Amino acid sequence: DPPREEVCSYCPTIKTLQDGEVHEAITDTPAGNEIRNYRIIASPVKDEEGNVVAAIESVEDITERKSLETQLQSSQAFSEKIINSITDNLIVVDPTTHTIVQANDAFHSRVGMEPPAAVGMRCHEKMLDRPTPCADYGVQCPMEETYRTRGPGMLDKLYPNAAGEERLLEVATYPLLDTQGEISAIIRLERDVTEKRE
Repeated sequence: DPPREEVCSYCPTIKTLQDGEVHEAITDTPAGNEIRNYRIIASPVKDEEGNVVAAIESVEDITERKSLETQLQSSQAFSEKIINSITDNLIVVDPTTHTIVQANDAFHSRVGMEPPAAVGMRCHEKMLDRPTPCADYGVQCPMEETYRTRGPGMLDKLYPNAAGEERLLEVATYPLLDTQGEISAIIRLERDVTEKRE
């Protein structure tokens, strides 16, 4: 495309020449029938007295990277929609640290939290108000069983809801394997079966 007659409003080089600071911008630049994205960084060149005498501009074409980032964001948003459409309580847990890495809206509702507040917490801290994992108290944990056997686990267990009432939950756990076949996370699905078991 032909060059512009006026300076671009976002131009980092002009800003650097004006204030002597490093500036950065990402552009949406027309190139034929497509838009190219460029990352522009402008750095000042100063004389011995500290006056800005020039600017160095580096330009990187990040079109493909930005496209991949957009696709990843769309994929993550789609995954969130799927997870939150599940009405049972669902969390994904790192089995080595017991940290909740993902939790759906239903789980947050059960524990009385706004999403995504439970993410980053340890499951035993949030669900049982205990500082260490269930096994330390002799309590059976289906996630530990799944991690040990590399297979699904199931257990009926009492847990308090957001109001502090004991509810009987049917807990199912499933291993999530990485490309090397190792367990990278455990999916935990809870269903309230209190009335069904009475």
